[in-house]
Amino acid sequence: MMRVHLPGDCEDIVRLQKRAGRAGLLESECEALSLLYDRVSVEGPSEEEEILALLTRPFSRRLAIPEYYQYTSLHVYGWFLSHYRKDPLRGSIVALHTTLVDLLSMEEQGARLGEATPAYIHERIRGLRGLLGQLDEIPVDRKGPLFVADMLKGSKKDAEEQWRAFILARCTGFPRSQAHDEYIFLRSVHACEIVFFQVRWLALRISEMIAADQKEAVFLLGQLTTFAELLNKIFDVLKTMSPERFMSFRAQTGNASAVQSLNHHAMEIAVFGFDPARASVFDGFEHLKRLNEPLFREHASLRSVIEATADGALAEGFAKLDRCLLRWRGGHYGFARKYLPVDIKGSGGTEGAPYLKRFIKKDDCQSGEQRPGTDSELARFFFC
Repeated sequence: MMRVHLPGDCEDIVRLQKRAGRAGLLESECEALSLLYDRVSVEGPSEEEEILALLTRPFSRRLAIPEYYQYTSLHVYGWFLSHYRKDPLRGSIVALHTTLVDLLSMEEQGARLGEATPAYIHERIRGLRGLLGQLDEIPVDRKGPLFVADMLKGSKKDAEEQWRAFILARCTGFPRSQAHDEYIFLRSVHACEIVFFQVRWLALRISEMIAADQKEAVFLLGQLTTFAELLNKIFDVLKTMSPERFMSFRAQTGNASAVQSLNHHAMEIAVFGFDPARASVFDGFEHLKRLNEPLFREHASLRSVIEATADGALAEGFAKLDRCLLRWRGGHYGFARKYLPVDIKGSGGTEGAPYLKRFIKKDDCQSGEQRPGTDSELARFFFC
């Protein structure tokens, strides 16, 4: 039977963080959570201590955790995916499905409790259901054919996998404010981080096998593009939030910004190559400096590998992917223009929309000759 509560003191720690949002915690409470993390991360490895460490790591005063990773708790996603070293794509699909289902459940619960549910909530629920339906229809094996929906049916029969998914959802849903719309913002960031990883992992997989089986490479490229398209659908759902509702909590997210996302930048390097214009950006964040190292600078991008094959089907497939990701970058820029007043800087210390506009095109990206496979450092899910 599926467990529905975390063990020991874990539920108390969850309730504490949800009580008034993480920004509403007292300094003494944050200090206590930091001390608890220091204790349980050393004492482990009981199940309760492991989960307590997941819940309290963002408060650590000992670890130098960038604000974006304090905000997003991506270490919990890293923990979840560490159980899928042999099949990281499967793990990422379960993680993405878990994240979207949790968000949908939250919105549906709010709709049931509200006496007069706003029209934008109904629109959001329809969008989330459509997004989950699109995820279900992604093929995961061309020989079956086998789709995500088929894979998830098997997952639901695995009690251990479902328990880990429950922990994932329970240990990551912590907005900083009490604003309802911050939850969809936070979960949208989580969902995008997973898709960034999926796109990058598949890009490495295609480059790894393209010479051995071009039919499979074409299939995987199509699969990659369908995952990438989810980024645009996530943004469509996110835009059910008005600029006014976004600004109601935006200040409480502090300097947490996707500009600081390792998974985002690594995805673009894997697909398009290293952008020299990003070098100074990477140098501006301690945890991003590694992206200026040879492993990333000299990586042979998926675009360059496909161009070298002169294969028409692969070229056509990549053009479709390119258009998809261009829509995503354009949508991100459009979101910043609409949702951030011109006199307010973007989170993370950037100039907001103008910063995003600089990187919409990928014409100047450089590609090297290193082609690390899916067992390399470049293939792992990044967090700090």
